[in-house]
Amino acid sequence: MRFLTKKLNELPTVAVVICAFNQESTIAEALHGVMNQKVSFPLEIVVHDDCSTDNTVYEAYRTLADSPFSYKVLTPKLNQYQFGMDFFYNLLSDCSTKYVSLCDGDDVWTDPLKLQKQIDLMESEPCMKISHHRFAVVNLMTDNLLYEWPPIEFRKNLLLGTELSKENFFGSMTVVFRRDALPPRIPGYSKLGIGDYGLWALIAQNTPIGYIDESMAKYRIHDNQIFSSRTSDEKMELISETKNFVYENSSGAVRDAWKNTAGP
Repeated sequence: MRFLTKKLNELPTVAVVICAFNQESTIAEALHGVMNQKVSFPLEIVVHDDCSTDNTVYEAYRTLADSPFSYKVLTPKLNQYQFGMDFFYNLLSDCSTKYVSLCDGDDVWTDPLKLQKQIDLMESEPCMKISHHRFAVVNLMTDNLLYEWPPIEFRKNLLLGTELSKENFFGSMTVVFRRDALPPRIPGYSKLGIGDYGLWALIAQNTPIGYIDESMAKYRIHDNQIFSSRTSDEKMELISETKNFVYENSSGAVRDAWKNTAGP
C-alpha cells in the first residue's frame, strides 16, 4: 500500500530511498539527516517500511511532518525481503528522478552538504554513473568509532568500476547513482544475499567511480543487522555468490576483471 503524504510542485532531482524494519529508535535520526540537507535542487524522500512490528511507521510519519522535502511512505501488507531482492530493485527503478541515493533506517548522514557535494561532482563528470564517500563505522549503543571505511587503497577520487571486483568498498548510505544507469532486471538477482553490491558493480561497469574523501555518514553496527550478524564463512559465501553473479552478467574487460575474483 502506498501513502503519498506530501508532494511539492517541482520534479525532484534526487530520490533518497530509506529501507526500514523495526527501527523505531533510529528512524527519526536517519530522516533528520536527510531532512537537514542543504541543496540547490528538489529532492524526494521515499521510506519503505517492510512490515515492522514496532512503531517505525509512526515515528517516520511523525518526523516527516516537518520535512521541507516531498516524501512517500510505502507500507506493503507482506514483508518483501522474504521474497528476495526484487523489492529492492523495484524501489530504485520506480524512482522518477535523475539520481537515487540511499540511507538505511539505522544509519545517519552527518554532513548537511553531503548530497550537494555528490551531485556537484557527478554533474561535472557526465560519464560518472555512481559515487560514494568515506564514512564512520560506529557502535549503535555507544556511538564509539570502530573504524572508517573504505580501506585506504580505495580512497581515490576516481577508480574504475572494475575495482569493485576486489572488494565491496561502498557503504550503501553513501551511494548516489544515475537512475538511467540501473541495469535491466536480471534473472537470479532476486536470490542474491547482498543485492546492493551486485547492483553497484553492474552500474559502475567500466566507468569511473566518484569518491569524496570526507566522512559524511555513520554506519551503525548492532546485533540485528542481516549481514553483519552472519558468521565469517556465511559472509564469504554471500560475497562469492555476488561476484559470480556479476561475472556471469558482464562481458569483455569487465567480465575478465571479475573472473579473477569470482569463485568456482
